[in-house]
Amino acid sequence: MVMVLGDNENAEASISKFLQELENGPMVVSTGVITVEEKRQIVISLLSALDKNGDYLNWTDEVLAKALTCLRILSRETEGSEGLYSERAANIFAFHGGLSGNFDCSKNYCIEALKCLSNIQSASVPVRNIVSSSPFISTYLPTLKTPGINMGAVFLLTRLIFFATAVDPNLRQLFINEGALDILAQHLSKAVKSPETDSWVDQSVVINEILKVSFNLTVNQSGICGLFGKIVQVEEEDDGEAAKYSKLLAELVHVSLSTPLGDPPMSAPHVHVINALMNFPAKPLKTVWMPNNSLAMIELLVEILHSSVKVMSPDNNPEYCEDTVFGAPADQAIIPLLILLKKLAGIDDFKQYMLEKIMPKNLDRTKTLTKGTALPNCLIRCLTAVHLLNTRDFICELMITLCDNDSDQFVAYVGYGNAAGFLYNKGIPSKFSKSNITEEEADSNIDPITGTIKQEKPSPWEGMTDEEKERESERLFVLFDRLNKTGVIKVETKQE
Repeated sequence: MVMVLGDNENAEASISKFLQELENGPMVVSTGVITVEEKRQIVISLLSALDKNGDYLNWTDEVLAKALTCLRILSRETEGSEGLYSERAANIFAFHGGLSGNFDCSKNYCIEALKCLSNIQSASVPVRNIVSSSPFISTYLPTLKTPGINMGAVFLLTRLIFFATAVDPNLRQLFINEGALDILAQHLSKAVKSPETDSWVDQSVVINEILKVSFNLTVNQSGICGLFGKIVQVEEEDDGEAAKYSKLLAELVHVSLSTPLGDPPMSAPHVHVINALMNFPAKPLKTVWMPNNSLAMIELLVEILHSSVKVMSPDNNPEYCEDTVFGAPADQAIIPLLILLKKLAGIDDFKQYMLEKIMPKNLDRTKTLTKGTALPNCLIRCLTAVHLLNTRDFICELMITLCDNDSDQFVAYVGYGNAAGFLYNKGIPSKFSKSNITEEEADSNIDPITGTIKQEKPSPWEGMTDEEKERESERLFVLFDRLNKTGVIKVETKQE
């Protein structure tokens, strides 16, 4: 198949005919529509026509959009698409996508070009590396600030930022310093309030993309965010630096509270919100986390935690051991949530609420602590689950944080037996000195290993009549006498 381009009429006829061939699916090589070499030639012809001084100058906007649509569809199949995964192609798509200063999201060709630029980066890591060092990435944020920009363009540009920051972490701070977080906050607010978006992209897709790039931009950034899995002490957080996160944090909190929980709760958009929020400062932005002094945010997060651990370690199935849960590896599924909760313990009101729900003083210690569906029971059950070793560590760290970093108090609460694995792996010595329990329980006989109240064994003589006690005594006397005569035991009389 040969694609004849040139003037507008020939180009439209040739491109339209080829698009009809693509209606049956983008896999034109594997399905035998064209050969690999024919596809390569089509890609080369289209890229040449779309170059800065190419045939496209003679085309209408409609034909230009169709040509870009062809390349977008062809990029889905790697065979014969080598020309698309190149610096030249990336520059062509960036140019027609308006990243050279002529951005107009009302033009179909502009959107198609941005889709092509996104697709080739999605399919090729080397292309991502090329694009991350291209001059046009500096236009992403200014383009996002274009008045009247539609949600489709917002989706594509945020995805391009996602690719750039995934490849080059240094770009994260650069984007933040240029106001990326505030820009994302504005678009997130618009997406939530305006459910009607472009026909080709749903509102939820736009929201989730903004949430994912919010995580990518903030992970490992500055002292207040810390490294993944490490929580910087809130005393070290810088109020001035934290202010950069304020507007986006307010929108993330709003999305969390205004969106009904899914089934399971650890699903979009809440899972993306949680991933992003664990990178945000806590104590300096207390008023943002607690709009109108509300505990709604921590209540929601604890509810998600409870619903999740009930699934991960069910009470009625001690042998439960699934590799995946909520679409993620089981031992990683709730770790971001646990990291976030540990950070939020730096806010006193949140810490007090978590203590009441996660480590309540009125915990029922008359039964095994790993039994039951209450949140503390579910969490303690996770501590002994062999398939949740990483989750166990993060749960223990959260509980120790709630105990003011006193590991002895933590051990006294959950029982040494339930905490032993964590303590051994971390090399933490412990003694049973204090406990986060009521005075009544403190006075009770609590087993330090299990954390439960010891049950006194009933006396074997209890409930027996004097006659029954006498018969039992005679039976025991006869038994000992027989054992003595056979030499099994030797009975010695007490010397006066």
